[in-house]
Amino acid sequence: MTPHARRYGLTLVELVIVMGVTGILAATALPLVFQGAQSFAFLPRAQATNQVGMEILQAIVEGHISTLSSYPGQPIRGLRFAAREIITATNQRPAIWLAEADRIGYLIPGNPLITTDNQYVVIRRDPLDNSVKRSVYAAPTPCPPSGGVEEVLPYYAGSVSVVPTGATPVFQYFTAGGIPVTPPICASAVTIRRVDVTLTVQTGTGNFNQSDAKLDM
Repeated sequence: MTPHARRYGLTLVELVIVMGVTGILAATALPLVFQGAQSFAFLPRAQATNQVGMEILQAIVEGHISTLSSYPGQPIRGLRFAAREIITATNQRPAIWLAEADRIGYLIPGNPLITTDNQYVVIRRDPLDNSVKRSVYAAPTPCPPSGGVEEVLPYYAGSVSVVPTGATPVFQYFTAGGIPVTPPICASAVTIRRVDVTLTVQTGTGNFNQSDAKLDM
């Protein structure tokens, strides 16, 4: 006598359970896969944004090697080294000789180890291409200055841009007592002792949903 083969299958209840679990897994997995792919594109942009932002802040505060033809490969010192020039007891040029919302001019006195010229440095945010640019003059320049050869900080900024931070200006100025100084000021007798720098650095729109990075500094 030949035994009958056993047959295996799913009951209706089991089939409904399997379909329900499969639907839950599909609904959960697809967003995770999408977010993972988005993060894969986002991370390099976040790294570039962070690096460029730190380089710009470093150049403004500490200084940066210049690509200008007048100072090839020479360091241009930052705001931390700004100092007034004492010509006579009654004739002095201020350390910060230009104070504007998106532009600052400061003086680095001549240093024989670097350059024998005084460096009248101007740093500004260019609204036309959303970059930060620097120019250097070896002699006093009309205030506010116009024209002059500029270099982009940093020179490898690529697709990273510096955009307005709402209504907050790039540069904010304060006296020794912490009293805000209202720009614009040009070669003023007001002694500026502190400068706050605010930057928003981003790629594209700065929206993570578009895989773009944004850094507020």
